[in-house]
Amino acid sequence: MDLLFLSLQLLSLLSFSHSVDLREHDALCGPGDACYAVFYQRRTFLESWRACRERGGNLATVKNVQEAALVEQLLTSSTGSHSDGDVQLRLWIGLQRQPRQCAPQKPLRGFTWTTGDQDTAFTNWVSQPVLSGSQSPCSAPRCVAIGLGHGKPEDDFKWSEGSCTLPVDGYVCKFRYQGMCPTLTGENVRYSVPFGYQGTWLDLLPFGTVAVVSCEGQQQAVTVLCTFKEDRTVGWDKEDPLCQDPEDLCQDCQQLCEGGVCACEEGYVLQPDGHSCEPEHFEEQRCLCQYRCVEAGIGGKGYQCICPEGFELAEDEHSCEDIDECEDEETCEHSCQNTLGSYTCSCDLGFTISEDDPERCVDIDECRFARMCQQMCVNHVGGFECFCSEGYELAADRVSCKRLDFGQPVHEPNLHVTSNENSSRCLNEYDH
Repeated sequence: MDLLFLSLQLLSLLSFSHSVDLREHDALCGPGDACYAVFYQRRTFLESWRACRERGGNLATVKNVQEAALVEQLLTSSTGSHSDGDVQLRLWIGLQRQPRQCAPQKPLRGFTWTTGDQDTAFTNWVSQPVLSGSQSPCSAPRCVAIGLGHGKPEDDFKWSEGSCTLPVDGYVCKFRYQGMCPTLTGENVRYSVPFGYQGTWLDLLPFGTVAVVSCEGQQQAVTVLCTFKEDRTVGWDKEDPLCQDPEDLCQDCQQLCEGGVCACEEGYVLQPDGHSCEPEHFEEQRCLCQYRCVEAGIGGKGYQCICPEGFELAEDEHSCEDIDECEDEETCEHSCQNTLGSYTCSCDLGFTISEDDPERCVDIDECRFARMCQQMCVNHVGGFECFCSEGYELAADRVSCKRLDFGQPVHEPNLHVTSNENSSRCLNEYDH
């Protein structure tokens, strides 16, 4: 069944290959370790979950008032910046419920987060009529969406359950990182964020963000990375100010200024401070380090090059080379992708990044998702397997079932089975 799951993932990748990029106000990061993004693409619940996973996240959890406020702020700014009038939207979040699991007395009413837990300190259900008999939604899988512009204004941002297989207007993803960096000073700064956002609007930038700063009067832009600093806190690898005031570019030049850059007269060499000059015979004392020099030797007559976190000194002892943390350290449980000055972790098929530790992976219970199998589904670590009830056999697609006597597809209510690592199973029936 791992091959089946791989096929499903490949089909999903093809279906999202032409997805719309995030716009300027479609993402927001909080003061902790999480960012949220809203995607306006009509998708079913399962398609939306896969789309978030492909970007390194999950469907959004809203477990406390802080997360709820962040999601509300995101949706308010996003819809307000892209709409001239009233909007009516339903957007998936990461809550779903299997058939026959109704628990109206509990805060989540029997629903579970796609991260695999039921913990929550916050709920925001919209009032819904209680149905009975054949009308009861408890007999079928249900998924939850946030609504805007439907009915009363006080119902905006509240949760409503519905069919998991009917597409809604979009979905909200959540991404977790090792920390955040503040915005950089200056107006000409553009950020590229790991989950695909590019823009200038975010107030906090997650670990792995690359910022490009264009400085007036300077020919080359300055590139900085949000990564680990020497004290293992998260921050930019270069300190503000990154740009010099155009009026001050020549103020400190000891000899000449050419196009806003200090220069020296013939027979002199510009020093590492960028403004002073020394005779050419002092060339051997000049710092030629790519990143930074520290004094070394007797009486400060020499220097030694050092490199920032995530880099190491090259063989020439002057330039810095990126450290491949994926080859030199035991960092990620499954897969590790090296980045400039840092790294990111990913998981094998059938697993997802742990909510508690972004370097560890936990099993995905695929059987929690509606209609993964037509009749019975058994989860195991790293995958799942479909089975059929008596009188049926598994079809060639390894998902649907056909009658043993007629060889026809099943047209009866489906059965859904889940199991945990102790091989306990629960048989449930749900409607088409």
